[in-house]
Amino acid sequence: MNKLISYFGTFTPGADGAVGAFQFEYLTSLGFAALVIFAGRAIVRRSHVLRKFAIPAPVISGLLFSVLIAIFKGTGILAISFDTNVSQRSATIASCMSMRWGGLTVTFPLRLISASVA
Repeated sequence: MNKLISYFGTFTPGADGAVGAFQFEYLTSLGFAALVIFAGRAIVRRSHVLRKFAIPAPVISGLLFSVLIAIFKGTGILAISFDTNVSQRSATIASCMSMRWGGLTVTFPLRLISASVA
């Protein structure tokens, strides 16, 4: 069971009555983000009020997911955190892939990007 749990992240048990913590790995965090956004789309699609006021799906699902995580931590069940390196890496790749330089579009090879990110 520990091997399966370690595949998704790292668990740190709480000492002296403290809440245990679990940090999900970056790919698992990305998977959770995708699931949360798809859940938000489903909620907005089924709600006339949310569609009427044009509330975005990520806002609704992010709010619900944040409340769920806060309840887990507040009740002392488990403190959950997510590795955010994936968003930093993808932002670096997106900003370096195609840049405007003096009216020219300069595209960098992927090898240079992966060397700078790692």
